Amino acid sequence: MPLWRYGARDYGLGAFAELGLPAITAEDLQEWAARYFTRENAGLWLAGTELPPDLRLELPSGTRMPAPAASSALAGTPAFFYGPGRATAMDAVVPAGAAARVLNDVVERELYRALRQRDGLSYTTATSYEPRGDGNAVVTALTDAPNGKEDAVLGGFVDVLARIRVGRIDEADVAAVVGRATDALSSVEADGARLPSIAFNLLTGRPVRSSDDLTRQLKEVTVESVHAVATTAHASSLLMTPRGRSADWAGFTRAEPGLVGLLSGTSHRGLGGLDGQ
Repeated sequence: MPLWRYGARDYGLGAFAELGLPAITAEDLQEWAARYFTRENAGLWLAGTELPPDLRLELPSGTRMPAPAASSALAGTPAFFYGPGRATAMDAVVPAGAAARVLNDVVERELYRALRQRDGLSYTTATSYEPRGDGNAVVTALTDAPNGKEDAVLGGFVDVLARIRVGRIDEADVAAVVGRATDALSSVEADGARLPSIAFNLLTGRPVRSSDDLTRQLKEVTVESVHAVATTAHASSLLMTPRGRSADWAGFTRAEPGLVGLLSGTSHRGLGGLDGQ
């Protein structure tokens, strides 16, 4: 998904094999470490009553490196591309916040109910919410499909997203998600569990909020605010369809590589029924 959304830059780099590692020199490594291995670009968190007495962090001073600006390899969204297998997945970029977190869990509940419990089509329905460090977050949804059920799963997946996008959101689902999240924030393990995300926010310059503040924000989430984020999510959505299945019937445009022009050379037609060159 990152490969198609961003290309071979910034947030898309993690989708590529590190083919250039053998070419890195000691000087390259030293230059990189001088930029990033500094006190301003490191965070340490510990869960416990006291710091180890001999703990030392001998890092030089440097300059805080901001999260990279996100590129795009897509001509427009909503878009789809053919995946390599039978799974269907979607990701979308939304403003980070409580409403987006609730939307993420509402989508997971709806997918599980429709594709697993009601239709018995998918064994795996999962979503994730990942802050990107620039004020936005990526919401991702995934379903698998048994052999021969790919079209039914794709159709059911798109139907769930469409219902949420037009505002058909069960208020009981929103209340259940908010209740579960606020209960987790009130547990004795909550502060320790939040340490990694607090360190992430510090390093990316995002606000660090208390558990009470996060609880208040969650309780302010409504069906209307979840619907608003769902509308934004659809506008930026990238859909991965099972191998060879189109989604233009659902309003998604096929994603094409962002070529700026062909280089001179010899063209060779792809093997195995591929439609590219």
